[in-house]
Amino acid sequence: MGFFDRFTGKELAQSIDAYTNQYGEILVGMHRAILRHQQQLENLQRQMNALTDGNGRYIQLLDILVQHKETIEQSMDHHSQNMTQRQANLRAQQQLQEIDSRISVMQGDLQSMEEQLADQIKDHKETVAEWSKKHAGLDQSISSLKKHACNIQTSIWSKCWLTEPSLII
Repeated sequence: MGFFDRFTGKELAQSIDAYTNQYGEILVGMHRAILRHQQQLENLQRQMNALTDGNGRYIQLLDILVQHKETIEQSMDHHSQNMTQRQANLRAQQQLQEIDSRISVMQGDLQSMEEQLADQIKDHKETVAEWSKKHAGLDQSISSLKKHACNIQTSIWSKCWLTEPSLII
């Protein structure tokens, strides 16, 4: 399953279909078991009707009922345990789906933050480039001023040398 399937919901739909099919199979199996139990109960009812002729036959009926009751109780316990496990699996699946949706939201937030960071880096680079241009212009101005100051100083010294040579020493 791909990254895009999570955004489109395809992966979630496939998971739901898979669990729906499994749950449907469980329900069909339970329906068959219930029908089987109904048939057993009908058979027991017929046997009970057949055994109510005399006093001695009631004891046989009680043994048959106890035997079938234990079988039915065991079968129902087994189905109950299976349903409990299925319910736990469905809850776990729902939790995983919630986690998937949270991860999708976080991925969207992360992508938005990455875009903001890229914009800020671009703005910063542009600001640095502008500052570098201004700084280069200032360096040229300072260099020009230094040369001009040196020329002025040289001109002052040369005038002093020519006019007042005794002041230079």
